[in-house]
Amino acid sequence: TETIHLSPESLRIRDHDALKSLYQMDGTVNTLYIKFLETIISFPTGTKNSNPQECDIAPLLVLRYIERIADHVSYVGDSVYYIATRESSPR
Repeated sequence: TETIHLSPESLRIRDHDALKSLYQMDGTVNTLYIKFLETIISFPTGTKNSNPQECDIAPLLVLRYIERIADHVSYVGDSVYYIATRESSPR
């Protein structure tokens, strides 16, 4: 929730450092999602866990949705940056 509140707050106080923090949080969420995905698909073929199970896919989907939310919050941050500076996002 900190990520979601950071975008509009950075506009209200015109804090560019808050946007940098927002982009870092988005990167962290992306990294978590990718690492979990790699963990699921890296089971050796022929082992009991070679095919992802439902209990593996459910948390992956949750992480995917959180990752997409973080992306959208970053898009809002890009818009906030443009409104505040009339320049394209620094990322």
